[in-house]
Amino acid sequence: MRDPLNAFEFLTALPLRRIPALRHRLEQPDPPDMARTLAWFPCVGGILGLVVALLDRALHGFLARDLRTMGVLAAFALLTGLLHLDGFMDACDGLLGMRSVARRLEIMRDSRVGSYAVVGIVLLLGTQYLALVHLPPLERFLAIIVGPLFGRWAMVVALVSRPYARTSGAGSGFQGTRRQLFTASVALVVGLVLVAWIPQFPLVSPQWLFALLGLWGIAALAALAWIAWASQRLGGGLTGDTYGAANELVTLAVWLLLPTVLDWATRFTGLLARR
Repeated sequence: MRDPLNAFEFLTALPLRRIPALRHRLEQPDPPDMARTLAWFPCVGGILGLVVALLDRALHGFLARDLRTMGVLAAFALLTGLLHLDGFMDACDGLLGMRSVARRLEIMRDSRVGSYAVVGIVLLLGTQYLALVHLPPLERFLAIIVGPLFGRWAMVVALVSRPYARTSGAGSGFQGTRRQLFTASVALVVGLVLVAWIPQFPLVSPQWLFALLGLWGIAALAALAWIAWASQRLGGGLTGDTYGAANELVTLAVWLLLPTVLDWATRFTGLLARR
């Protein structure tokens, strides 16, 4: 139980140590091996997504869709303690502009917010809002769940594929191996299978299965593109801020392209049926 609890404690703002039954599992004399928590990152994202999706569904009929969409974004921000959004803002300030690697790392460690961060967060949240607000109810429910699921998996890809750019930092203890990436990928598949068991989703149909595979491919491409660009700007390594940014950008990519992927999956399934 210690590894998943550490993953939830790091990636969320949930006060787990205030729960007596969990406190003794988290407060151990030996320091935790944070790399072992990577396998649980997709699980954390999927559970957060399910909680927010159920909240969004519960408010259906009480609030307009645009207000509920704002509530979805606010809920993700509050449940994560703005951890990933803060990383995205710091990454914008540090990676954009013409600077040396040392100066980029210095800026990303600075708590002050620059103009790049302000513009970046406005564009990010605005695009996330537009990506969700126009989705039909079934696709919206699915997007809210699988977006964070793929986003946390992308963080594991970043942690495994590039070294840490600093000698120390919040993300330095999470450096894992391909074994952790494989385990996290298995957890991702399990999460997608569990989504398929939600009664209102006909996900056992080929259309939805192809769509989920397509979304996984989009998440992988978005993650690899971000990792390649960010690591090039940081001299070959990554930081904790870039991990959080990877989560936000991959989640956004899944939300934006979900309708297109579903359309392609429907057409592909139709072609197979005619043959």
